[in-house]
Amino acid sequence: MARLIPENPIEFPDLYPKQKQFVRSNKTFVCYGGARGGGKSFAVDALCMIYCKLFPGIQILLVRRTYKDVFKNHVISLQLKLHCTIDNDPRRAAKWSKDEGAFIFANGSRITIGYCDNENDALHYQGLAYDVVILEEATQFTEFQYEIFTEIVRPSGFCQVPFKPRMRLTCNPGGVGHEWVKRLFIDCNYRDTENPEDYEMIHAKVYDNEFIMQNDQNYVKRLENLPPERRAQMLDGDWNVFSGLFFIEFEERYHVIPDGRLPRDKNYNLYVTLDYGLDMLAAYFIAVTPYNVLVFDEIYEPGLIISQAAKKIRQKIEDLGFEYEDFTAILAPDDLWNTSQENGRCKADIWSDYGINLTKSKRDRSAGWLAIKEDLAVDYALPPEERKDSCRLKIFSKCANLIRCLPKLQTDPKNSDDCMKEPHELTHAPDSLRTFYTYWLAVPDEIKNQKSIRVTQELYDDYINASDEVREYLENKYGKIFCI
Repeated sequence: MARLIPENPIEFPDLYPKQKQFVRSNKTFVCYGGARGGGKSFAVDALCMIYCKLFPGIQILLVRRTYKDVFKNHVISLQLKLHCTIDNDPRRAAKWSKDEGAFIFANGSRITIGYCDNENDALHYQGLAYDVVILEEATQFTEFQYEIFTEIVRPSGFCQVPFKPRMRLTCNPGGVGHEWVKRLFIDCNYRDTENPEDYEMIHAKVYDNEFIMQNDQNYVKRLENLPPERRAQMLDGDWNVFSGLFFIEFEERYHVIPDGRLPRDKNYNLYVTLDYGLDMLAAYFIAVTPYNVLVFDEIYEPGLIISQAAKKIRQKIEDLGFEYEDFTAILAPDDLWNTSQENGRCKADIWSDYGINLTKSKRDRSAGWLAIKEDLAVDYALPPEERKDSCRLKIFSKCANLIRCLPKLQTDPKNSDDCMKEPHELTHAPDSLRTFYTYWLAVPDEIKNQKSIRVTQELYDDYINASDEVREYLENKYGKIFCI
């Protein structure tokens, strides 16, 4: 039975062992859950109520991605548990203030309800102070949003008893924040000043929820009958398997060439493609051969003004052993041609002032992503040793940021043909590659599909060492002769 606290009538709910562990933990950062049905929302409600009773004046911020979700999952349930729905209810333990978006207790404790739909929303919380911050469904938040909330976990000045500020998270695998949650609470891969002693993961599954196990076996069966990948994520809480990835075609063993080198005969067209802003210059150097699109080098650097970025690109071209004129085009997205109201010029003009003449590429996101997917596609009907040659897009291992970011992009839940634009840091390198592909889609097919033949290294050496007449004869017969 729930216990009634006469002097402050909060009915403390009965908790299961892992929920008790969540409430009692004294660690600074505690993550609870990892699978469906583990009783996460109930545990959060209980923690808020117990803290508000035991620590008078405590200030708690409870956040979900949207206000609709936090209202549906917590405001309504807390109103019922705290008997806030009727003003004169003798059991009422707190007042719900719609104007302030908070549950206010007679002892000064407060549960403030918040939401953070995008990264700009997170900035609204800067400068505030809460003794406890709770992120519900934490994997729906970007790492930037999470970091902003860590900054406001500090003594509020209102708590009347000693209390160590702390953060509480609940979540399942998957979502835009999967990687940072997994790093901190599953892989325990800590950085800089992150102290391992501050973190705790409490794994809770549906089998830990006695209420569901006793009252809704069908729910358990539905989880058990999910497709394998989804079942591993939602039932087993497997953090190494999760859905929602956009570039499911990408496999490093097939698409990344360790210490790759360009073809010896220069039978390729060269391009630079870029995504530019003060937050990041992501420039990629691409060679298009009759068989492959080879992404062979990158510049990935923040904080560059245009003159600095242009100098970086020219220096990279020189370091690679090429001339500026060797490149067919320097490609950029069309927003660099937006005219400034102040001076009537566009950023592309400024690039030209510093010796880089840009070629405009289209913005068609869906078409660009689809083209990348097509070139990533592996023919799994082939024997394993032949599959690597079946995909057209290859990335040299020195392009570390493209290799890091491309496979982490999540599918936009509102548009399956597009990926999410958050976390923003993950988008620069893929957007730069997409800029190339939206341009390449408009290149005439007769250029893309030039007659060519691939030969062994031995035959290729004979071709290179042959006379001009013999090479011309072979090219007329077979097209461009090519070997990587």
